[in-house]
Amino acid sequence: MGNVKLIGLSIVGLFIVGGATYGSLSVYNSRINASKINISIREVNRKYVELSSEKNDNKKLKALESLEQEYTKYLNSGNTNSKITIEYKNDITRAKNYFKKQVDKKITQNTTKKLGDEKEDSLTAKIKNLKKISAKVTAQCGIVYTSSEVKRYNKKIDNLIAKYNKKISDLAKATSSQTQVSSTATSSSINTASSTQTTYSSSTMAKSEIASSSSYTGTKTSTRTSSIWGTYHSAMTKAYSRAESASVGNNEENAGQASEETTTAITSNEENDTTSTNAN
Repeated sequence: MGNVKLIGLSIVGLFIVGGATYGSLSVYNSRINASKINISIREVNRKYVELSSEKNDNKKLKALESLEQEYTKYLNSGNTNSKITIEYKNDITRAKNYFKKQVDKKITQNTTKKLGDEKEDSLTAKIKNLKKISAKVTAQCGIVYTSSEVKRYNKKIDNLIAKYNKKISDLAKATSSQTQVSSTATSSSINTASSTQTTYSSSTMAKSEIASSSSYTGTKTSTRTSSIWGTYHSAMTKAYSRAESASVGNNEENAGQASEETTTAITSNEENDTTSTNAN
């Protein structure tokens, strides 16, 4: 009877010891596993810190690509931990945001606030910058951007470029119109100068003819002839007055009238002179 009790107590003791040992081992393994997880998390974070501190954007981009490849490999391992997974996701997202913010900033810098104030040179420079940004976004597809994000960025950039090109076309048309107006004005100035020269010539001719008529009038001796030449002289004096006005005021109308009156006076004199001669 005593032996049975002793055996029973021994078995119970073994269970107690075994349970305690299993519990200790379980705790130990949990601690080891937690330590490994923390080490992995710190390693992932360390790589992100190195990536973010890199000054060269090309090297930074390569580091991001490497971190993403490492994350993909980890997911395919079949032995993942949610904490490590979250660390990868967060660090990769923050690294991508760096490049996206850079692009957003550059697009903003090349987005005009007042299109009406822009000139052809400034718009051309903006278009050139936007094309470079578009090329960079496309090249970083699969690393920084998804396919849908690339399409969204390029659509925004294409819309800006189209708007700028239209403005450049409008400016070119406006410049062409101004050139035509300037050309017309120049042609008008040339014609005006030519008209002024004609006016001056008409004025000079009128003065010359009047002076000649005055001299010629003094050679007439008969009373009828003197009367005829007196009338002629009066007509020429009027023409001379017109010529003076044209000469001083550059008035083409007065010059024309002066020339017509001079011609009329000369013609009238010639007719009267003929009549006078025949009468004599």
